[in-house]
Amino acid sequence: MWWEHQNLDKPHTDRKGKKWNFRVWHEAFTLGRTVSAARVFFWDETKSVTGVVLLGPDVNHHVRVIHALIRKLVASEELRSEHLRDIRFPLERFYAEYGAFPEEQHELLKLSSPT
Repeated sequence: MWWEHQNLDKPHTDRKGKKWNFRVWHEAFTLGRTVSAARVFFWDETKSVTGVVLLGPDVNHHVRVIHALIRKLVASEELRSEHLRDIRFPLERFYAEYGAFPEEQHELLKLSSPT
């Protein structure tokens, strides 16, 4: 589901005056145990720089942590470059389900296999 509240989709401006947009998706599901995942999508005004940070089941998804990550993405070109990825718009059409990215599909296999 798309995180609609708590200003997570509020645009931010970096020190150079470039505006960055964000959209956060999160989900909890059961694979033998309850797990959760989140994605923080980001793009500039022209959508020429796009990316997503995938937060798997082993990462804290608290809103404070996600706000801090967004601030770091705005401030750090290096961090953004680590998470660059072509993304398709509208996000809601293409990324509504877990497993939209190959890394997530791999994680699903790992979580669903008996240990």
